[in-house]
Amino acid sequence: MTRWLLALVLTASVTPAWALFEDNEARRAILELRSRMERQEIDVANRMRNLEATVDQVRAAMGGQLALQQEIERLRAEIARLRGQLEEQANELSKTQRAQRDQFANVDSRIKLVEPVQVQIDGENVMVERGEQRMFEAALNEFRGGDFEGAERAFEQFRLQFPESAYSPEAMFWLGSSQFALKKYKDSIATQAELVDSYPNSGRAADALLNKGFAEIELKQTKAARKSFELVQERYPGSSAAATAAKRAAAL
Repeated sequence: MTRWLLALVLTASVTPAWALFEDNEARRAILELRSRMERQEIDVANRMRNLEATVDQVRAAMGGQLALQQEIERLRAEIARLRGQLEEQANELSKTQRAQRDQFANVDSRIKLVEPVQVQIDGENVMVERGEQRMFEAALNEFRGGDFEGAERAFEQFRLQFPESAYSPEAMFWLGSSQFALKKYKDSIATQAELVDSYPNSGRAADALLNKGFAEIELKQTKAARKSFELVQERYPGSSAAATAAKRAAAL
């Protein structure tokens, strides 16, 4: 016991008081430093976690944008493909419509070729075939153009092709007139007489009978001509043909 006390006294006398104070301060400083380091480590760890989360969000966002961009490009390609199909279909539709219009026009033109048309003959509206109308008008144009031989052939062909035509009195009158112009007086007399006998109420009958008298004069058939002129006055009084017949009969 005495020795332990002696040693304690010696130790106390050797270690100064300021040294003990410095050890405590150093210990506290170390503890504070360690505490700050721990806090910094925790703060760094938190920041790292936040940064990693941010990086994940950025990656996710970038991945979403990439997927969105890819989807947009796919949709654009699909739209372009559909537009191409629509253009092809529009072209096909246009071709089909043109073909249908051409077909309808062709059918319509064919129908018009055979479809009856209304014409006026002797002041009356009658229906005739278009081909019939064209053939008669073509023959009449030859007569008006001075081609009496062509007109004679055309009117004869017309009568053969359309024997029941509403143009028949007209065709016979102009046929007889063509024959008269060609000095075929006998043929002209026969044609005009047939007209008067077949169509006595035709608007051309009075003129046909008058022309028959003119042809008979050319053949020196005076009595026959006088008879024709008298018939004109008797059957068609008041007509211009009757007035002309009266003058020619008086001159015979």
